[in-house]
Amino acid sequence: MVKLSIIVPFHKGIHFLEDCFESIRDQGIVDYETILVLDHCEEDLTQLIKDYADLNITTVDLMKPKRFSYSYISQNKEDYKQSKSYSGVAGARNAGLDSAQGEYVYFLDSDDYILNGTLVMLLKEAEEQKADIVYGRRASTWFRKMVFLNEIEEHKQDGFKEEQDPGGDTDIDVKIMKEQVEIQRIEKKFEENGKEEQNAAAGKSEAYYHLFVSRKGLANVSVLGIMFRYSFLKEYNIRFDEDFCFYSDTTFMVQALKQVQSAFYVEEAVYVKRRHNDPIHFPALSQSKTENRFDEHILAYQEAVKYTSSKDVIRQYLEMKLIIYFVYTYAPGLRRSEKEIWHTKYFQIMRECMQEVDPERIRSLRKYKKAMVRALLKGNEKRVTLLTTLHLAVKKAKKVRKNKRVFAYHLYHKFFTKLPIKENYVLCESFFGKSYSDSPKYIYEYLCKNAPGKYKFIWVINKKTYIPYHPIKVKRF
Repeated sequence: MVKLSIIVPFHKGIHFLEDCFESIRDQGIVDYETILVLDHCEEDLTQLIKDYADLNITTVDLMKPKRFSYSYISQNKEDYKQSKSYSGVAGARNAGLDSAQGEYVYFLDSDDYILNGTLVMLLKEAEEQKADIVYGRRASTWFRKMVFLNEIEEHKQDGFKEEQDPGGDTDIDVKIMKEQVEIQRIEKKFEENGKEEQNAAAGKSEAYYHLFVSRKGLANVSVLGIMFRYSFLKEYNIRFDEDFCFYSDTTFMVQALKQVQSAFYVEEAVYVKRRHNDPIHFPALSQSKTENRFDEHILAYQEAVKYTSSKDVIRQYLEMKLIIYFVYTYAPGLRRSEKEIWHTKYFQIMRECMQEVDPERIRSLRKYKKAMVRALLKGNEKRVTLLTTLHLAVKKAKKVRKNKRVFAYHLYHKFFTKLPIKENYVLCESFFGKSYSDSPKYIYEYLCKNAPGKYKFIWVINKKTYIPYHPIKVKRF
C-alpha cells in the first residue's frame, strides 16, 4: 500500500495533461501513485508517460461503453448514439478507485493543476488529525501554471476566485464575517438535530460551508481539491453515479458530508480549476450542448435527497438549493422558452419536487421567493411568469439607474438595434479602442482618399489621438 493515490481521468487534451503532471512533480511528495484513467483516448501518450515516469503512473484503460458526448445537439436518437465519444468522468473516477492502492485518494482533472506543496499540506493534516477528509481552496484561471504564478507574483495578490453563491462580497473582512456567521448557523442546526450530530459538528460545520453551502447550485459541488481517506469511502460504499454526466459529484459529496466524522480545512492548499474556451476541439463540460441538463439536475437532486432524512442538515441545504434553482434559473428559462416541454413536463416535475420540500423551509423564505414557490405549488404558471418578469424588470431598472454603462448597453439593445442600418456609416475600431492603428487605420485612410464624402466615419478611440479627415470620435467605455 502507498500513502496516496492521485486519480486523473483523461479523454483528450495532451497539452493540458502535461501541465497537470508537472504540478504533481512539483509537490515534493513520496510514496504515492498516479492513476491515469484513459477514457476512450485517441491521443498517443507513450512519450509523455515516459517523460513523467517518476510520477509512478499506472494507466487504466476504461473499457466501459461510451455514454456521453461534448457535442450532442440533435434530437435524433440515432445521431445521439453516433456522437457518443466517452464514458464520463464518473466511470473514470470509479475505475481509478478500483485500482487505487493508497491510504488516501485525491481526484485531479487532467486539464487542471495544483499549486506547489498542496498535497504535502493535505497529507500532513490528514495524518495528524486522522481525518476522513481534508480540503483546501479552489481557484480558477484561464492560464497555464507558470503564467498563473507569474500573475500572482506581479500583482502581489493571491487572485483566487472561488465558486460561491450569488451575492458574494469583495470586501475581505465582510466576507470573513459572513462566512463565520453562516458556519455558526450550521453548527446551530447540528445542535438542534440532537446529540449525535452535535458531537460531530465542529469539523463538519466548516466542511458543510466550504464544500456545499457556499457552492453555487449543484454544478459547483465538487470532489476537486479534497483528499479522502480511502477506507472511509469504502466503509460507506461512496461511489460516483455513472448515469450522470454533469452532476456525478453531487450525490458523492452528499454521501460523504452526511457520513464524515472528521474534516479539516487547509487554506494554503490550492486546487486550480483551469478554464478554457475551445468548444470545438477541447470543450469544457459546461460548454456541452445537450437537451437533458434539466432532467439530470432534477435526477441528481432526487438521488441526493434519497441519501438523507428529513431532519438532516444536508437535506435542509439541498432543499434551499432547489428553491434557488427554481427561482433564479428555471423560472427565467420558463419565461424565455417557447418549447412546450418547459411549460408542461418540466413545470410539473418542478412542482412535484417542491411539494416534497419541508413546508417550514418555504414559510421561512423572503417575500419574492415565497410568492414564487407558492405560485408553483398551486400550479399557476402565469403567476410564476408574471412575478419573474416584474422581478427582472425591477432588477434591470436598479442597474440602469446606478451604472451609466448598463444604461448605455440597455439603450443599445432595446432601442438602437431595432433601428434600420445606415449604409453610409462606417465604424472603425482597433484593439478595443486602444489605438489608431492596424487594418482599420489603412482601410479608413484608403476610403477617405478614394471616396471623399461618400461615408460618415466614426472612430472608437479611448485616448486623445490625432486622426486625419476629422471623423466622429467616441470612447469604447
